[in-house]
Amino acid sequence: MNAEDPNDDAATDHPAEPAADALARPETFAMVPSSQHDSDVPMVMPVDSRLTRSVRLALVSLAAGLIGVFGIAAWLKPDPRGLGTHQQLGLPPCTFQYVTGLPCPSCGMTTSFSHMIRGQVIAAAKANPVGALLAATLLVAIPYCLLCAATGRRWGIADYETFVARGIAVFVGITFLAWLFRLGVHWLG
Repeated sequence: MNAEDPNDDAATDHPAEPAADALARPETFAMVPSSQHDSDVPMVMPVDSRLTRSVRLALVSLAAGLIGVFGIAAWLKPDPRGLGTHQQLGLPPCTFQYVTGLPCPSCGMTTSFSHMIRGQVIAAAKANPVGALLAATLLVAIPYCLLCAATGRRWGIADYETFVARGIAVFVGITFLAWLFRLGVHWLG
């Protein structure tokens, strides 16, 4: 059977119009492999790019939570040692550092956030470079989340789950690489 033959059932099941529209606006259509349906020909199906009410609410909640985190960071006074700022919240000193005498991977993270909210990027990076990068990323995430929630559309990110999973993996990897570097600097004195 010829897929271009108008009398062919496979050709009439998949009108050319969605395929042409898919080329013009690829973000609104998805190719469905033939293994996912009855035909031997892949289908072009529309994808609803609008965000559901629950996703929009989650984005607003995330933005509010991040605003709260940065509000606390602004309230805290950065510890001049570059770590220990979290103790102003009533938390104990870093157990890892207390036991080993070495900084843990997140030592200086709270101090870094506290410096970043004040625009002290160099001091934030000295306290914890990954903390400075994370704070900058999360500061950008606040207006992004609010924009997506307000418009009901994803802007530049097709799949939030994959984006977040990859972002977490990257930050965890960078955190441990930076920690190894800090340990090397500590040991080499």
